Amino acid sequence: MGVSHTDHRSRIDYFDESFAKLQSSLDRAIPDSRNYIRSFSKDMRKLVVHSSNSREPGMLLLWDRDAKTMDPIGWFNENLDPDILADVKAVEYESADGYGWEFRHAGRGQWGGIMQDDVDAGARWLVDEGIADSNEYVGGTVWSRHIGLAGENSRSVSPYHQVERFESPFLIIHAQDDHCVRFGQADQMYKALVKNDKSAKLVKVDHGGHSMVNAAARKLLLDEIEYFLRENNAGR
Repeated sequence: MGVSHTDHRSRIDYFDESFAKLQSSLDRAIPDSRNYIRSFSKDMRKLVVHSSNSREPGMLLLWDRDAKTMDPIGWFNENLDPDILADVKAVEYESADGYGWEFRHAGRGQWGGIMQDDVDAGARWLVDEGIADSNEYVGGTVWSRHIGLAGENSRSVSPYHQVERFESPFLIIHAQDDHCVRFGQADQMYKALVKNDKSAKLVKVDHGGHSMVNAAARKLLLDEIEYFLRENNAGR
C-alpha cells in the first residue's frame, strides 16, 4: 500500500492510488497537522484518523465519507491547554555528515569525536540565530562497539575527568529509582564539579525512573529547567 519514512517527521507515502487520494483529502481537511489513517471499515466509507500538531498532542477522529463529517472520538491528553503550548518548526543546518548507511555506522567508536559534531553544529546554529548564547553545555556488548573515542583513552572524552575545564553552569536532574543509570553517577559528577568550584545544582527526583515517567517527576523536571534557563541563559 505504501511506505513509511522519516525526514523532519514521520510520513507515509502511498503507492495505492485510492489511499493516496484519501491522504490528500485528509491533509486538506486538517492543514498544518500530521494526519494518519489508523483503521477503516471494509467498504472504506468510515476511517479512524490520528491527527496531531505542535499545539495538539494527538486526537482520534471518525471520518464518515458519506455523511461528510469528521468527529473527534478521543484525545491522547485532553488536559493540555493548546493556548499555552508552543509552536514547533523544523529547521535545517549543515554538519559534516550526510545520510545513508555510512552515516549510520560512522558513530561507532566516536563518542566524544565525530559523534559530537552534529550536536555542535546544532548548537552553533542556535547561537548564530540569537536563540542561545555561546556557553558550552554537555547536555551489554552492543554498547561496547559504540562508546568511547577510537584511539583515545576514555578519560580524554569523559566529562567527569575534565571538570576543571568547564566554565558553564550545570544542572543535573536524576531520579533515585533510575535502574538504567544509577543515581550515584549523577552524585559523583555533582561532587566533582563542586570540588572544582564550578557552578552546579543537583536535583534529586524520588520517583521517576530513567525517563521521568510520572506527572510529578516531569513537572519537577520542567520547573527546574525553566528556572535554570531563566537564571543562566543570556539569549532569549
